[in-house]
Amino acid sequence: YLYPDMYSIGSANGGVQDPNSVFPPTIPLSSEKLDRRGFFVLDNGYVIYIFIARNTPPNDILDLTGLTFQELVSGSISLQRPASTEGNAVRVYNLIEGIWSRWNRFLPVFIVREGDAQAEALFFSHFIEDRTKNVYSYYEFLCQLQRSVSSKTS
Repeated sequence: YLYPDMYSIGSANGGVQDPNSVFPPTIPLSSEKLDRRGFFVLDNGYVIYIFIARNTPPNDILDLTGLTFQELVSGSISLQRPASTEGNAVRVYNLIEGIWSRWNRFLPVFIVREGDAQAEALFFSHFIEDRTKNVYSYYEFLCQLQRSVSSKTS
């Protein structure tokens, strides 16, 4: 999977979701898209990561995990359908069921609690649009590749 899908639920970056779909619009794999409010679901085809931001409404976290933010520990989790029938926790659960259905198999779910450096490093390693000191971002790499090919053909 070259470019994982990331979805925002309960944050300002979530976009407008089609009411007939469990899939909200995807957002770019860049840390600038994380606004620290809500859930961010990343599907890389092998594992589903749920990044839970520090400022996510406490009731949403409790509905989804049965725990408070302070009690959360990053790691694999077995999700249960939330008791409520609406809200962000239900949207996350329905999205995960949709991802399982799309892949036609169960993918493990891994919670990433904001502030857990080790789990965050694993989650952010998928953010290919972020530039690091010595490496181009994905977009910059493609532009550089295009310039190289253009210069060789002209």
